[in-house]
Amino acid sequence: STRSDNDSGYSDQQRAELLVDTYLVYMPDVITFNEMIPGRNINAIIRSLLSEYYTFTEAEYLNLFPDPSSDQMDDNLKNRRYSTPIAYSKTAGLTEIDSGFSYLSDMISYHGVAWTVFENGEGNRFLVASAHFSSNQDIDGNWLTTFAEDTITIINQAREEYGDLPVIANGDWFFWQNTAPYRYIIESGFLDASEEAVNRYSDGIGTYHTIGVGSTDRVEEDMSFFNPTWLQALAHKNLVDFYTVNGSDHYPVLADYALLKPSTVDDIPEFDDGTGEVEIVEEGPGGSGEWGTDVVPES
Repeated sequence: STRSDNDSGYSDQQRAELLVDTYLVYMPDVITFNEMIPGRNINAIIRSLLSEYYTFTEAEYLNLFPDPSSDQMDDNLKNRRYSTPIAYSKTAGLTEIDSGFSYLSDMISYHGVAWTVFENGEGNRFLVASAHFSSNQDIDGNWLTTFAEDTITIINQAREEYGDLPVIANGDWFFWQNTAPYRYIIESGFLDASEEAVNRYSDGIGTYHTIGVGSTDRVEEDMSFFNPTWLQALAHKNLVDFYTVNGSDHYPVLADYALLKPSTVDDIPEFDDGTGEVEIVEEGPGGSGEWGTDVVPES
């Protein structure tokens, strides 16, 4: 998260430098951002500082600003506040195959999912998603699965086009473990890296905090999910130090994944969400015009 609530006493420039220092220490192949609001100074600084090392996918920004050369925006675009861009390292050997952005079903400006399909130097493809929610509860405080369902739907739309490929879904989910939306993500075929990684360094450490205050006792709402048919989570860590405490109100989450098998275009099966229609033929089970000898149709 790169909100500009400047509670730490540091300027936007200083906070941006603290965060970028953290990114460049670890140099992940892909970074998913949250609350990277286009109009705020700190985010422009971060993009500038990272531009030598990372390429930002532009699907969401083009959604916000269809004509980047124009200063004219309608009121709907001006009301857009939050952003969830994805960036990838210029030295990781990744090619951007496609990317997209969709609002969640409530169409509120800070609820959305950005995604990118990448291909690495070996021809293996994978999808990375970056999601942002706020509270999804009813008036009695009961958790709803609406936003989780929206997110899976958006991811599945990309899978319908590019196949049932490896997926890493990151986000500021605004839910936590054992809630209904969390269970929905898990029941959709994903695992939580903070629970399933071979090496786990952050048990019991929450990801949200007050800028400048290194609290670790709040909930873990920034999580990385993956589909275990393709991926193994090797390591997971919430990065808590001087840099991250003073840079943002959310700790960066680092997850390291390994492919379990090749995911080239030829290796990725078609996506089947299980909702396909069954073809009904009037001629009989085989469609040959005759019923099998052991089948007696009702008269």
